[in-house]
Amino acid sequence: MKLLKAILWVGFILYLAFLVKVIWFKHIPLPYIVQNLEFGINFHQVNFIPFTTIVDYFTLGNKGISLENLVGNVMIFMPLGFLLPILIKKCQNAKSLLLFSFVLSLFFEITQLLFSILGSFDMDDLNLNTFGAFLGYLVFITLIRSIKSRKFLKTTYQ
Repeated sequence: MKLLKAILWVGFILYLAFLVKVIWFKHIPLPYIVQNLEFGINFHQVNFIPFTTIVDYFTLGNKGISLENLVGNVMIFMPLGFLLPILIKKCQNAKSLLLFSFVLSLFFEITQLLFSILGSFDMDDLNLNTFGAFLGYLVFITLIRSIKSRKFLKTTYQ
């Protein structure tokens, strides 16, 4: 069991590295970012109003790219909602998991707000990421209930 937990921790750390790559370094190579990293807020690329970007995607943008962006923001945080409850007991309840995932997503968004070369702050990304973690958590809960149910059935009918 300790080996499995160690493997899951390694997977979790690799997942966090993947998040950093996809969120901060999705289009620009790291050396370029390091050379051009400047502190400053670009208010032209900021969305503080929930659902603005989502509505714009469906009314103004390319539907394929819009859907890819929306689904991507949800799916990229789903592993967090699945792995955290396995690795950290305090995250086995929805409230703790949602708080952790919200804070992690907020961290990424604030760094994008402060360093515009990393991306742009978008309230909708924050909401979609947190929702994705919640969906991952639902997968975790469903799996746990299924396992417990099978154990119950085995002990009851043997």
